[in-house]
Amino acid sequence: MNKMNKLFEFIEKETKKCVHCGKCKSVCDMYLFLREEEYSPRGLVQLAKNLKKIDDADKARVLDYFYTCFLCLKCSVK
Repeated sequence: MNKMNKLFEFIEKETKKCVHCGKCKSVCDMYLFLREEEYSPRGLVQLAKNLKKIDDADKARVLDYFYTCFLCLKCSVK
């Protein structure tokens, strides 16, 4: 199995943990500032789930959403 397949397998496993309730949006500083779903943790999960389907021309734009995350983990379940 090549590295990309392993990466997509890992992403798929991790994104299944999200139940899409939206509670993460209320604690996400980036979402609270921008008010755009793509920047919310739930939006990032949706983008990650569809990463395989996104064509190469749009992947750079999609990665910009991920780079805005502060990695503060406020959205994670403790």
